[in-house]
Amino acid sequence: MKRTPSPGLELALGCVAVCLLVAVPAGYALARHPFPGSGLVEELVLLPLSLPGITLSMGLLAAYGELRGPLLVLAGHLLYTIPFMLRVMTATLRSFDVGRLESAARSLGASLPQRLFLVILPNLRHAMMVGSLLVFAVSWGEFNVSFLLNRGRPQTFPAVLYDTCTNQSIQVSGAATTIFLAIVIPVVIAIQWLGGKESSDMEQGA
Repeated sequence: MKRTPSPGLELALGCVAVCLLVAVPAGYALARHPFPGSGLVEELVLLPLSLPGITLSMGLLAAYGELRGPLLVLAGHLLYTIPFMLRVMTATLRSFDVGRLESAARSLGASLPQRLFLVILPNLRHAMMVGSLLVFAVSWGEFNVSFLLNRGRPQTFPAVLYDTCTNQSIQVSGAATTIFLAIVIPVVIAIQWLGGKESSDMEQGA
């Protein structure tokens, strides 16, 4: 019998990919080229984090109920995960003078793609790693949106874990909880380690 990846794992990895594609250029634009109202845009992006999952889910169902299923679940997860990636990006870009680095590269004849791949992205590599781990952890553990916006099965792991804890024996639910923690704990440790490494590098640079 062919094994298929966990829907929750696919969803979390999909969130990471979309957040990298959307939040990295958006963070660069907001930090490097601010405009009147850009601060408000950043705050609005963070707004979903202050809403209960059930409220956000009901709003998405009311507006896009016909899309209920994996696509709407992904959209709900992105509303919770993009703010984390965007905040990491903007904070990192504002922690060093990226404009001066770009100007230096431009004065040496670097084209826009060269500045992007040889100057900007290498300096954002660490932030993208931390942001990706944060996005993965948030998406992997999110329950309300996953449970309410999905249509039938397969469910994400937190929804399956809920079903296991309410309808299965303590042994089965304990095993499911162990599997859940076996994935999320290494991610949390990696976030802590990379965060500590970033602080150490900044202190050495100062």
